[in-house]
Amino acid sequence: MAGLDNIVSEILAEANAAAESVRQAAQHEAEEIAKAAAAQSRQECEALEAKAGQARDTEVARTKSSADLQRRQRLLAAKQEIIAGVIDKAYEEIFRLDDAAYFELVKKMLGRYVLDKEGEICFNERDKKRLPKDFADVISEAAKAKGGSLVLSDEVRRIDGGFVLIYGGIEENCSFKALFAAERDRLTDRVYQFVFA
Repeated sequence: MAGLDNIVSEILAEANAAAESVRQAAQHEAEEIAKAAAAQSRQECEALEAKAGQARDTEVARTKSSADLQRRQRLLAAKQEIIAGVIDKAYEEIFRLDDAAYFELVKKMLGRYVLDKEGEICFNERDKKRLPKDFADVISEAAKAKGGSLVLSDEVRRIDGGFVLIYGGIEENCSFKALFAAERDRLTDRVYQFVFA
């Protein structure tokens, strides 16, 4: 029986050795799998961090761009408000002029808007009542300087100030409101240059 015990012992030893070899191989393979999984996990984490960083950078850039746009829009709105205020104040100042300064301005306007034709000029009721005594002569001289003639109409117009010229039934509105409206863009540019340049 000793021989049989030896054979069994030998088989058990070989089985144990084979089992140990399989166990070591399995352990080695498990370690390799764990290393590979850890490496892949690290790569995925790095990729996610990079992607998150890019997303963060993109969001920061978008937020900064949006804030910058809003700031520029507010600045533009403030500038437009200032410009409109300056133009409105200039318009209002015309009506605060004393009579001499007011009609001196009207005289300058005549030089600019009178045509080389026969016509009439109409004022609003307030201005007609306060016309300087010699202003009919001023009107006539301004028209003659352009090669035309202009007479003071008995009619009045519902305008803020300034005058209306009538040539052959065609009216040219030279009221301050109409002139400011017609020149709004040019006035805006000039005020912008004066205030912000």
